[in-house]
Amino acid sequence: MKRFKKIISLILAAAILCLAPLPHPAQAARPRTFNNNLFLHVSNSAKTVWIGIQGMKFAGKLKPGYTDEELDKLIDEVLSELGLTADDFDRLNEPGRPLTQQEINDIRDALVTAAGLTGAVGVPAVGELAQIAKLIDQLRQGDYTGAAWTLFDNYMLGLSGVNPVAFVIYGHRLSREIRHLLEQIWRHAAGTAGPVYEFYRRLKKRLDDLDTDWVLSVENWTSVWKPIFLFFGTGCYEKWTMNMLLKQREEYGNYGFEGTYDGSYTITIEYDLSNFQSSLGDRIWSLGEIGQSLNTLTNTSELWSQYNYNYNQGTCDVKRTLTGEATAFVPGPLAFLASPRITPNQKSDERDVNFSGNIFNFEWKMSYSGEGVVWNVDLSWTMELKADENGLIGDLYDGHGVSTNNMQSGSTPFSENPFTVNTPWDPKIWERGDKASQGWTLSFSY
Repeated sequence: MKRFKKIISLILAAAILCLAPLPHPAQAARPRTFNNNLFLHVSNSAKTVWIGIQGMKFAGKLKPGYTDEELDKLIDEVLSELGLTADDFDRLNEPGRPLTQQEINDIRDALVTAAGLTGAVGVPAVGELAQIAKLIDQLRQGDYTGAAWTLFDNYMLGLSGVNPVAFVIYGHRLSREIRHLLEQIWRHAAGTAGPVYEFYRRLKKRLDDLDTDWVLSVENWTSVWKPIFLFFGTGCYEKWTMNMLLKQREEYGNYGFEGTYDGSYTITIEYDLSNFQSSLGDRIWSLGEIGQSLNTLTNTSELWSQYNYNYNQGTCDVKRTLTGEATAFVPGPLAFLASPRITPNQKSDERDVNFSGNIFNFEWKMSYSGEGVVWNVDLSWTMELKADENGLIGDLYDGHGVSTNNMQSGSTPFSENPFTVNTPWDPKIWERGDKASQGWTLSFSY
């Protein structure tokens, strides 16, 4: 059975090579049919990666370190070496006509014969070979979707000297006999696909000579999900944005991107306190030590008969910047027991607080009568609510008033000394950021 699967892979390789055109996605300033995923995965196209942190996702790229300009220059040089123009290259990759049903049957029969199943009836493999023939026809017409692309992609991996099916299933290289057969198949097909293969082979060599490592980057990506936290009882939001650049330090495998990476990252957390700010007029009385001081000052329940206040909003901006280093491990698609991983090492934590100008103007009136005394007091205070890294600050100033009673003539003005009250930050605002370096995940599709 093992020998059968190896032979099928080889015959499939020959059939795809001789009959199927190369994919031809449009590329600006390059041959129209240039595809940077073909023949040894010459310059694997960029892959989208996802960094996960506490339920948030940050999109980035895993991509070769060379620029598009450098790649275009090398493409022009290699085409010139081969005596080809971009139009020549495109003509070599034009899709062929659809195969007739008879041609599909002939391919199927050839595969059956080569596999040693001539005359076999009811053998499941025969039906599978017929399906392979249909996929080859799909490829020949330029349709590289679904199973046809998987078939084609596996064959391209096989050009590196490793049979993809045998490698995946049995984990060993081709025998000398099978390798010799593959070389014969290649020589037979070289007249058709040889120039294209040689183009990609030379291009890969040029790219290798550039000595450009792959990079894993996240560029100013903001998580779509904005976590909610309670700030002094009010629901507020966090907005996390990541920037990261990791460079490949150790490479292994056939794809180029496998290996270890390291570099630096920055996470910016912006705290949206607009809900808290808009409700401060009602919540100021319960704002920790600041609220307690205001309640003590007014002593509303015993003496002060009424009070009024107005509130003017100022700024309420709080931002946190976390920076550090990170290492990542990116395995290849055949590393069955390995998973991508990323590990951060936070180095700094800076808090930028721009919280000031939130002004409260309080006015109290007290009326007292008893034992022949009638006493009236009007009192005014101004308070600015601001904050620094340590917490909220209530600066009370301009305390003044007028006192009158029926035992004295006229009124008596008075003033109060300014004072400051501090309330520590509600710790819930920092909880998620304090765990920013925990439980990172790395994922992407090959």
